[in-house]
This record gives sequence, structure tokens and C-alpha cells, in this order.
Amino acid sequence: MTELDKLITERVNQPFEWGRNDCVTFCMQAIKCATGVDHLNLENVRTWNTPQSAKKTLLKMKITSMYDLFDERFREIKNPLKLRDGDIGIAPVGANENFSRDTALIYYKDLFLAPGLHGLERISVDLIDHFFDIRNIRIR
Repeated sequence: MTELDKLITERVNQPFEWGRNDCVTFCMQAIKCATGVDHLNLENVRTWNTPQSAKKTLLKMKITSMYDLFDERFREIKNPLKLRDGDIGIAPVGANENFSRDTALIYYKDLFLAPGLHGLERISVDLIDHFFDIRNIRIR
């Protein structure tokens, strides 16, 4: 069982919680499990506990969207057939108007996953607007 498998198993029934199990913290931990590196380097993540404080933290880092957060670090994948477990998807499926309609998701076993009210939600690849290869780092 890989580290990513262990994370997914641990989070299957864990409900959404700002700063502990929201889409950004889940993706951050999944990327670290899949690559061994904390590519997002979001030390401030643990400080947010509301949608407003999450938005404020990301704005301080000059991150204005989920797309920006991942595009700054990883190369976009145009062909979803090239996705590998741990890659990132961005989809307009968020339910919180105070933060963002976009949700960051992890690709795992032909589905995308993100924390929901009752555990991990499964989202079809068809609903994803952008894909990012977590193993293909942008160097700027």
C-alpha cells in the first residue's frame, strides 16, 4: 500500500473541515504522499478555519484562484488519458460562495476525490476543467 493509498483510506469517511480537511489541505497532503515533497509549501494552511481566513491566507501569498495555486507549481495536462494517481484537477463544483466555486481534487483510480460533508466525494473526470501533473514541476 502506497502513502497515497493510506491517505485515501484514512480520509474516506472524514468530513470536510477548514484548515484540516478542505480541498487545499487534502491536495497538499496527497501531493506530498505521491511525490515525497511538500510542493505547495503552505505553512499557513493550518492557520485557517473559515472560508474567509482561507481566502485571506491565499491572497497574502498572491494566490487568487485554485487554478493559480497549481499552475504556478505544476504543468497543465491537456490529455486526461495521461493522468496518474495523485495528479490534480480543478472543477467548478464548490458550494461555498464566500471562498471559491472551484474545488481542487486528487485523481485516484480513475476518479477525482475531494473532502465533502460526509467524507471523500467522487467527481467524474468529465466535470474537471483543468488537470495538473504533480510530477512535472514548473521552474520559474
